[in-house]
Amino acid sequence: KHDAQFTVIQLVGMLRGIASGMKYLSDMGYVHRDLAARNILVNSNLVCKVSDFGLSRVLEDDPEAAYTTR
Repeated sequence: KHDAQFTVIQLVGMLRGIASGMKYLSDMGYVHRDLAARNILVNSNLVCKVSDFGLSRVLEDDPEAAYTTR
């Protein structure tokens, strides 16, 4: 028996919440830079929220700006 597992519908809902949060940050001109499971808050209704903005940066308006990854 696997009572502690999420259903596909629950997982998709959680992923949509995370994607929505990341899109919101992007629309506001921010890049998170540390998206990981440890930085997602989940409430009892399985609503996910992106947290820990310690490494976040404001995107520049310069279309020639370069961004690097690690």
